Amino acid sequence: MEPLPTPGSSPHHALALDCPRALLRELSEQSPRPGSSFSGVLFGSRDGQIVRFRAWRPALRSRSFQPTFAGMHGEGDPLARLLHSYPSDPALHGLIPVGWFLVRRDGPLEPAGSELEVFNALFPEPWQVTLLLSIARSGSSARFFGRSPVPIVRDPVLSDLPVPASPRPRRLSPLWLLAGLALTGWLLFASLAWINWQRPGTVESFLRPSPPLALSLASRPGGVELGWDRSSALIRDALRATLVVTAEGSSRTISLDATELRSGAYLWNSIPSDLQITMTVFPVIGSPVTASARFIAPIPPPPAVQQ
Repeated sequence: MEPLPTPGSSPHHALALDCPRALLRELSEQSPRPGSSFSGVLFGSRDGQIVRFRAWRPALRSRSFQPTFAGMHGEGDPLARLLHSYPSDPALHGLIPVGWFLVRRDGPLEPAGSELEVFNALFPEPWQVTLLLSIARSGSSARFFGRSPVPIVRDPVLSDLPVPASPRPRRLSPLWLLAGLALTGWLLFASLAWINWQRPGTVESFLRPSPPLALSLASRPGGVELGWDRSSALIRDALRATLVVTAEGSSRTISLDATELRSGAYLWNSIPSDLQITMTVFPVIGSPVTASARFIAPIPPPPAVQQ
């Protein structure tokens, strides 16, 4: 077994590996559960003794280390199926299998006997390699295993590469969260106090439910009068209102300001046979309040028949 140096330091007949750190990071992010493993095929290119890694594809997840691959080198082996089907993957066009990988969680960073069998059975080329990754809380590491002139790998020389950790968002401490909630509550209290100082009674009216809007329609000389309670808190704290008047098939929208609202009445200068008015009041704080009233003119009695 010969060492696997990085490009630029390769002695004669030794493999030089070109493995992007991003690929190692991607594999480390596929961290399996403790006591389990995750394997697949490495794809790339070969230029003499330089092996370049460019992609990977998953093949198998297992709950244990040792018996994972024993007796699975035939057509039923997921790795063998992947090696047979990879040419149909357009993303792997121009790439070849340059080895395989095995990702472990808190497991040994050495190949087991069954894994050596997989390497020799499915990856027999002298330039194909095995990549082992160990994922642990203290850190992650990767080791590449190459093949010596002997067809079975024994006593391998390891080439170690640190696996870069993915950046993780910083978690705020509970004290910072409590301080943020306290500051938010203080700002809300200060805002409500300022509003109540500008318009006394506004906060009180906001905290209690909005009272219903009661409307009345009555016939007056020359028209129909719409009336409402001008002393109610809803009207007293409102900024404006709108009236939608529907009379004999046509509609019209009328705007009322705060002064007109506090008058408590609005006169419609006609007496149609059917009149409907919808009033919407917009308070300073809170949702608009809407109410409707309908007026139907009385039908005059028929003229008396003279005898």
